[in-house]
Amino acid sequence: MANLIGIGLGTLFRFWSYKKWVFLAATEEVPKELPDEVTRAR
Repeated sequence: MANLIGIGLGTLFRFWSYKKWVFLAATEEVPKELPDEVTRAR
């Protein structure tokens, strides 16, 4: 029983941390003041 609770808490933490830190960069807009060669690399 404790194993299932631990797996559930670990899964929730992993979901939260990925949503908070990993996918954060994908949702930010590219600033308009960047030079042309930087925006072309994306």
